[in-house]
Amino acid sequence: MEKKKSKKQINLNEKQHMEKGLLKKRKGITLIALIITIIVLLILVGVTLSTLSGQDGILNKATTAADRTNEEAIKEKIQLEIFDCYDNNNDFSMDKLQGKLSKKYENVKYYANGSIILPIDKYFAMIKEENGNIVIEVEEKEEKFDLAEEKVIDVVLGNLEDFKNFKESVNNGEDYTGKIIKQTADIDMGGAQNESWTPIGTEAHPFNGTFDGGKHTIKNLYIKNDIQTTDVGLFGYSTGTIKNLGIESGNIDAKATYVAGICARMKDGTIERCFNNATIIDEGEWTGGILGFSIGTRW
Repeated sequence: MEKKKSKKQINLNEKQHMEKGLLKKRKGITLIALIITIIVLLILVGVTLSTLSGQDGILNKATTAADRTNEEAIKEKIQLEIFDCYDNNNDFSMDKLQGKLSKKYENVKYYANGSIILPIDKYFAMIKEENGNIVIEVEEKEEKFDLAEEKVIDVVLGNLEDFKNFKESVNNGEDYTGKIIKQTADIDMGGAQNESWTPIGTEAHPFNGTFDGGKHTIKNLYIKNDIQTTDVGLFGYSTGTIKNLGIESGNIDAKATYVAGICARMKDGTIERCFNNATIIDEGEWTGGILGFSIGTRW
């Protein structure tokens, strides 16, 4: 059976509990008293409450100084990221920076004009190019940058894995209507060492957004198809825009109705500033270097 505590033990426990409570209260009272004492001492030596807490007060200036220190720390952090984005010719690549930041930070916004807005802690940093110089601005509110009317890049593709994920999302039904996809680096598809490339978009699930290659290239594109199919190319079926993209090298050997390097078939879409250097072997009806077949396509 459980032994009953004596009245003496219960009273002792209650006493200890009360003493702990009193100690906490005393600590709180002591801290408040210390703050009041400091304020009183400052007032006695001629420092008024307005000097302490006014718009130009000591406390406000201290907060402002702390904010500036934080802002400078953020700028230095971003500058370190920027240093890694210079090539061997000491040329800076904003595309490379976009791809790098997309892997390291969440909720980054990329704009079609080249600007980047990066949220860090409670601040927002805007990175942009002006007259060949990289400019970094840090604010507590994103709205101060006034980029509301600039077009936002929705997806950044910086490597082959990004490209594959983008392809899968399109072929599974995401058409990207009204969205911008930006390629930020040259992509090596790996050639025959990797599996045959499955085209982006089908007639059932076409790509309907804007794909901006950023003047980058695809190399070692490899497609081998022994079974009769419909659309074969980097893109299979598109109703959107594909621009600023080149296929540097590759081999396409397909049995398909529509075959091309950039896009096999396009309806009411646009192709701008694209080229293809991949070798195409086809037994189909419609074959082209850049585009295999189109209805209402704008060049």
